[in-house]
Amino acid sequence: MKRILLAVFIALALLSPLCAYTYEDLYQSMLINNTDLREADQAIRMSHLDVKDAQANYHPQIELQGGIAYMINPLTDPLTINTNDILTQIGMQPLPTSYDVELWEGLDNTMYSLSVNLTQPLITWGKLPNAVNMYKELEGVKQIQKTDLEKQLTVQLKAMLAALYYIDDVLGYLESTVSITDELVSYLEKSGEEGMVLNEDVVEARVSASEANLGIAELRTQRTQLLQTIRTLTGIPDLQLADIEYVPDEEEWNTIMAYSLDSLIELATSDSSAAMQMLTKAGKALDYGEYVANASMYGVPDLVLQLSFSLMNSRFPGEIGWSSTNEWSFMGMLGFKTTLWDGGKILNNRERIRSQKESNDIRIEDTRNTLAATVTENYSNAELSFARIDYLEAKADSSSLKLDNSTLRNNAGADSRADVLQNQIDVNTDLIELTKEKISLSQYCYTLYYLSGIDPDNPPVITDGGTIDYATE
Repeated sequence: MKRILLAVFIALALLSPLCAYTYEDLYQSMLINNTDLREADQAIRMSHLDVKDAQANYHPQIELQGGIAYMINPLTDPLTINTNDILTQIGMQPLPTSYDVELWEGLDNTMYSLSVNLTQPLITWGKLPNAVNMYKELEGVKQIQKTDLEKQLTVQLKAMLAALYYIDDVLGYLESTVSITDELVSYLEKSGEEGMVLNEDVVEARVSASEANLGIAELRTQRTQLLQTIRTLTGIPDLQLADIEYVPDEEEWNTIMAYSLDSLIELATSDSSAAMQMLTKAGKALDYGEYVANASMYGVPDLVLQLSFSLMNSRFPGEIGWSSTNEWSFMGMLGFKTTLWDGGKILNNRERIRSQKESNDIRIEDTRNTLAATVTENYSNAELSFARIDYLEAKADSSSLKLDNSTLRNNAGADSRADVLQNQIDVNTDLIELTKEKISLSQYCYTLYYLSGIDPDNPPVITDGGTIDYATE
């Protein structure tokens, strides 16, 4: 008995998928492997480096320069003058004794130089802090873009998994329809030979079988494309249909549709929505950019402190005589720099920023209208889809009842086998339409989840007081 149980266990283990992926597994894989999310991370990283670059302008810029020069024929002989020559030049009598005064000791072939320069901005009229704030706002835009992309891909993953699940159901109904239609064709051909049915009925049955086979081929193609998209989305290149364990939660559709259209439009177009936050931050970045442009106007000087230390020597450090031949200098300077005229480029830059601000304001208004229209369209389609599902469920129940009655009549000899088969086809046709409608409904509802910013795994709860609270575990 134990051997039999062990054999059954091994057989079941071999038949089960070696690696089953739940929604949570696919979701976590998407967060780690999705190329769009990884690219968004790099965009955030680049924006943060822009912020650090802007902040670096607060610090002094220190430059070190050094060099070595070699002269082929320098003036190596010292330059001297006798003291009596000096007295003669100024009209005095020469002295009995004289000596030579060295005016220049001559040059060596090699000369070493080293200099350190420090520049520290002191007054920039707000250009530095406003530039930092501008890049911080742009970094915030990239962060919101990444969060929004993650939400978009999450609902996209759910919608595709739901479509994949229902496509399998539709394929099952179509394959059953093909089997039933083949039996119907065979029955009608035999009855036609006996003169009991018309050839036209046989032809129509064959056309129905061809349509079902065409539908299977189309759906299998769609399923293959959908699976490849999920592979790309999750970063699992060898993902197979048998590896996926997912059943759509149809209650999520009821949850999103429990909100009124006005509530969803308000959520989608509010200042806290991702789209509005990105545009608002982009507008703030442009505001700071305008401050920088105004502070860069003609005649507005930037005040800087410059310190410079230089050293020249014909001896390399450590050589004999190095310390005695050093020539060094130190200089400190408080300077300013401003542009008086550049042909109008600074003015054009300021006007360009103002134009971008106006364009951003227009974009905000247009985005609100687009979001409202898209929410309205998907909400209306979802309501219509719910109504169609109610109708198709009732129709499928009616077709199933007709099938039961036809089977009973066939057993009693009142209906033919062709009537029973046709009723079975009608039942499958209704179930196919019903399942396809569920695919459409899932797309509408998950689109509403994304547009409204509601998390399908943690939807907010509308309390009696009219506020929205998020459920917590």
